[in-house]
Amino acid sequence: MLTTKLTATSNPYMPMPLRHDQTARLLLLLSLTVLLLCLGSCASKVHGEPVTPRGGVFTIDASRIPNDEARLYMYDHDGKQVVFMVAKTRSGDIKTAFDACITCYPHRQGYRADPGCVVCRYCGTSFQIDDLDKGIGNCIPIAVPHDISGQNVIIRQSDIEAGSRWF
Repeated sequence: MLTTKLTATSNPYMPMPLRHDQTARLLLLLSLTVLLLCLGSCASKVHGEPVTPRGGVFTIDASRIPNDEARLYMYDHDGKQVVFMVAKTRSGDIKTAFDACITCYPHRQGYRADPGCVVCRYCGTSFQIDDLDKGIGNCIPIAVPHDISGQNVIIRQSDIEAGSRWF
């Protein structure tokens, strides 16, 4: 009986088996790539324009926010990045909320502000700016109390700091 031994050079379409050290290098390279991608996505989690309180309040110029849009703001409190949004409805009314949902906050994803709507980054629920205080289903943004003074939205620093538990 005649037998033929196949080698990698005898069949160009057959891949050569990896040696143990090559497999280990490949797994290490793959692991490092996944780690770098995860670190990059974690670093990009923080979103919002940094703001600093003055005299115990945050003052946001509402005239800089177009109707039917939301803007995100970030405040660093005791090592936590607390993000909140100021939104202007189609009619020009102001609504404020934390960048956290009562149901989805344990996942620490927050919302994405798109023109005319806000989208939960965790569950994907999208709702109109006009419905920011109502949410949809179980996805309801956590309200932040605010006052209006002329064109400015006034939010107490203590209210933002109290909401840091959501972050």
